[in-house]
Amino acid sequence: CRKITIGWGLYLIYSVLWTDVSDAWKLPRHQRAIVDIGGVYLQSFFLVLVLALYQLTGNSIFLFAFVLNDFAIAMTTFNPFIRMDGYWLMSDLFGIVNLRRQQMIWGQDILARIFGGHQTGLSRLSRRAKWALTAYTVLGTLYLAYLVKVVFKLVVLNIAESYPAMLHVLWQQASDGMPVLAFLRALLEIGWRTMLIFGAAMVVFRATKASLGLAAKLCGARSHARLPPGA
Repeated sequence: CRKITIGWGLYLIYSVLWTDVSDAWKLPRHQRAIVDIGGVYLQSFFLVLVLALYQLTGNSIFLFAFVLNDFAIAMTTFNPFIRMDGYWLMSDLFGIVNLRRQQMIWGQDILARIFGGHQTGLSRLSRRAKWALTAYTVLGTLYLAYLVKVVFKLVVLNIAESYPAMLHVLWQQASDGMPVLAFLRALLEIGWRTMLIFGAAMVVFRATKASLGLAAKLCGARSHARLPPGA
C-alpha cells in the first residue's frame, strides 16, 4: 500500500489541510469529481459538530460558526474561479482539462474565426464543454473585476492605509514597556493584517500576470491570423 502524504499549508490567506491525490488522474472523470469534493466531506463533520453543539447548548456562537463555515464552502470551496475544489470539480464534470489554458485557447479560436486564421483546437471539446467554457470565461472575467475592486477598497483603502501608523504605535508602546499580553494582542492584530495585505498583493499580482499573459497570447493569435498564406 502506497504511503499517502498529508500536511498543513497556507493558500493565499487561507489555512489549509492538504493531501496528495495525484493518483486520482487514473480514475474516470466522474470518479475524480468525487475526489475533488473530499474537502467538503471534512468540513461537513465540522458542520454537524457545531450544529449539534448549538442544539445542546443554545449558544448562538455555534450557530454563527455553522453559518460562517457554510458560507465559506459556498464562496471559496465550490468557487470555480479560484484553484480550489470547485475549479477541479468543474474541470472533471465537463471534461475540460486545465481550465486556465483552455480559456486562452478559447480566446485564440474566437480571434482566428473572426480573422480567418488557424484554429487552435477548442473544437476538440464537446458542445457542452464549449458552452461551459464560454460561460466560465465570461463569469470569471466579471468575478475577477469584482474581486480586484473589493480587494482594493478593503485592503488598500482601509487596512493598508492604517498599517504604517499601527506599526509606529506598536513600536512606541513596546519601547515604553507595554504589558506582555497587550503586546501579544497587538502583534496578533499586526500579523493577520500582514497576511491579508500579502494575500491581496498575491491576488492582484496573479490577476495582472494572467491578464497580461492572456492579452499577449490573444495579440499573438491575431497577428498570426492576419499573416498571408505562405508567410
